[in-house]
Amino acid sequence: MAIFSARLLLPAATMRSRASPTSAADIVTRLRGQGGLFGADILANGRIARGQIDLELNLKTLASAFGIAADHLHPDLTHITAPFDLRRRGVETKVIAGDMAPQPDPHLLSMLIRAMAGSAT
Repeated sequence: MAIFSARLLLPAATMRSRASPTSAADIVTRLRGQGGLFGADILANGRIARGQIDLELNLKTLASAFGIAADHLHPDLTHITAPFDLRRRGVETKVIAGDMAPQPDPHLLSMLIRAMAGSAT
């Protein structure tokens, strides 16, 4: 059983709903596992502008996923704004949202390994 944070629940609901059958971590796990199917139900609207993504969430669907009444969730949960960057490599474009640790490019690494092996012979 998970305990909701006061950031998710309104103050009065925090006192009434100490435990919930579904935690925020369970929702994240479900989003990762079911991907677009579950995410499409929660997402009401989305906009991508230069360097920024705005998401409007369906509060009733989100509350249902948590197993609580929609009026118990904090209204600030309906709108998420986050910076992002587009990274292009050839025909591939990736949306990079949030702070990401730099990762080595596997294609670049394989090309460097081939180049090093070719120069060694």
